[in-house]
Amino acid sequence: MSNPIIQVQDLCFSRGNKPILSHLNLSVSRGECIAILGPNGAGKSTFIDLLLGRLAPSSGNIQVLGAAPSHRKNKDKQGVMLQTATLPGNTLVKEFIQLFRSYYQNPISHAQALQYSGLQEAQHQRFSELSGGQKQRLLFTLAVLGNPELIFLDEPSLAMDALMRREMWSLIHALKQAGKTIILTTHYLEEADALADKLVILKQGQFIATGSPQALKHQNHSVAVQFTTTTPANIVASILDNVDFNIHEHQVQFQHESPELILKKLFLAGIDIQSLQVTQKSLEETFLQLTEERAA
Repeated sequence: MSNPIIQVQDLCFSRGNKPILSHLNLSVSRGECIAILGPNGAGKSTFIDLLLGRLAPSSGNIQVLGAAPSHRKNKDKQGVMLQTATLPGNTLVKEFIQLFRSYYQNPISHAQALQYSGLQEAQHQRFSELSGGQKQRLLFTLAVLGNPELIFLDEPSLAMDALMRREMWSLIHALKQAGKTIILTTHYLEEADALADKLVILKQGQFIATGSPQALKHQNHSVAVQFTTTTPANIVASILDNVDFNIHEHQVQFQHESPELILKKLFLAGIDIQSLQVTQKSLEETFLQLTEERAA
């Protein structure tokens, strides 16, 4: 991989004698959206703090934008939206935008910032008067005001309704198309599936799986198959003798790593198949299986 924007090599971090992260390796290309997933306590926040230079590794190496994470030049090239962030309640939306624009040499315009935030009609409201979703939109906007190369988004759609969440996804897609690199942490697996080019699943301080959403779901093997049939159950069962299946009132269900082979056998045997549904496991099912397997 040429000129990765983030390079993590054999990263370890401990607090006292307690290991938090163990031997992590990750390379992120420019323009990628990487989603870091994991159950609570997996080490996601610690990992992000290391990438931001807020913590120093116990061992190993991190390069961000070609320098150490804490290097001063990184501050102008990256934007950060943290889940725990908040703002003074009495300040107006437009005042925050004006203030944060003044921090950067080449910020986006005030009008573009309002478009990102969707708060054109609320720009004269105080922060304390905004809804939870509106506050998130403003925090997102402040993170991208400096037109950064690298953007960290920690639970960006928290407290948003379904419509506002979809609008947020559209904004993130637009940033990707503009060539921005995005590090995303989220508990909404649908969000990770929709936005990320690559998923990194963290469990007990270690990366247990890495790959595109589609690749990880495919790696999770079993595909669910369901159909109705008029063929007698005993005949269907004789074809599915080596498959874990269920037949109830003409409804047949089974899961298999190679469903096309099983369906071919059924078709060749002349089994009546109607209302066929073939469904790959969701990212949520994949995530739960991977983390539960490691826990076991």
